[in-house]
Amino acid sequence: MISETLRKIKKSLTLKYRLATGSRTNIKPTIDCTSIWYGNSYGGFYVHPEKLNDQSIVYSFGIGEDISFDLAVIKNHNCRVYGFDPTPKSINWINSQQLPANFSFNDYGINVESGTVEFSLPVNQAHVSGSIVTHSELDPQHKVAVKMKSFEDITTGYGHKYIDLLKM
Repeated sequence: MISETLRKIKKSLTLKYRLATGSRTNIKPTIDCTSIWYGNSYGGFYVHPEKLNDQSIVYSFGIGEDISFDLAVIKNHNCRVYGFDPTPKSINWINSQQLPANFSFNDYGINVESGTVEFSLPVNQAHVSGSIVTHSELDPQHKVAVKMKSFEDITTGYGHKYIDLLKM
């Protein structure tokens, strides 16, 4: 009896832990659609290719040092991709690349409001991604001021009333 009760408590706590940490979700897919992986194993994402064409607008946040996803979208759909990343290492890397005409890079990130924020940079200097959210992979002593814009300011600045794909 006690072991059955303990098993149920453990199962309940395990589920609550998984839900809280995001390793499990209660969200279940309600539709099935075609999806294809674009990009490499590090920087790629799934895309519903039937929803993209040469008129599509794609926003790609968090470029880092990998535009394999962005290049695959352009190659397969000949659409416009707008890349965003405020991290100095990413900006330097992107400036050394040969970019297709359909790719526009922006040296700012997305935030609730436009302005400048402090990014903590990675502890491992071989890594690229910084963040305003502190966690164990970041060095709170190594910060840099970066530009950010709200989603509304970004879309208004480009004159976009809609976008077809948002990658973050």
